[in-house]
Amino acid sequence: MKCGHPQCSRGIGLVSHRRWFSNRLYCSRACRDNYAGRPRQPVEPQIPGFLASLFEPPKALGTPVPVAALVRVRPRRRPG
Repeated sequence: MKCGHPQCSRGIGLVSHRRWFSNRLYCSRACRDNYAGRPRQPVEPQIPGFLASLFEPPKALGTPVPVAALVRVRPRRRPG
């Protein structure tokens, strides 16, 4: 097993050191008591996804072209 410290790559030997409030196992008391954070990962620019494309302003495509449409109207019922 590997040490639970994020910056340590040593294995755990016969003796493991554990904090009383954690389940992680450490290779030594120095690794157990050292509060080192994880190294920061470089932030990569994200490719815009589906939701980003939905909220983009519409792109200008020129003048709109009128299109003929078929409109159906139901006749009114006459009371009677």
